[in-house]
Amino acid sequence: MRADVPCFCALITSSKSFLLPILAVTLVLAGGPAVLSSTCSTDKIDTSLSNDLNNINETYLKQKDSCFWVAEVDGVVVGMVACLPAENAPACLELKRMSVRRTYRRMGIAKALCRTVAEFTRERGFAAVLLVTSVVATDAQKLYEDMGYKKIREFVIPELAGKIMNFTLIEYRLDLQREGKSE
Repeated sequence: MRADVPCFCALITSSKSFLLPILAVTLVLAGGPAVLSSTCSTDKIDTSLSNDLNNINETYLKQKDSCFWVAEVDGVVVGMVACLPAENAPACLELKRMSVRRTYRRMGIAKALCRTVAEFTRERGFAAVLLVTSVVATDAQKLYEDMGYKKIREFVIPELAGKIMNFTLIEYRLDLQREGKSE
């Protein structure tokens, strides 16, 4: 028996109303995706942090054609960005971990970090920078589009929770011109 059935029956019995249990179950069901989204996001963040930011040296500094940068203001780290070879596009590097503290946004820090990744990518002879962001990260989307990135596809997170919530990601590409060549 599903857990919500006994709750529904208990609410009918205790409230002597049919409307209250329907309202309660509706609220629980409506809140379910938000709780699932929060859990999914928290799990994804925890996994990501343990996999790469807990070992920046191994993930971003030892691997060929990868790097990790921080932006500082008065000795305080206020932003970061990284890049790695793109797994599914050998001619590209992938921008990862773009983040600027909320109180330091709209000061050009994110743009400077984006330009740093583009220059690093160009210097190594790669054709483009790729990145993936969430549809809910509208400020990030605007930044990338202002920097010349083109949206190349949208897709739902392949994990079950992502499919249930229809959590959509956007992939962007910044094509780079190499010196002496036009792409």
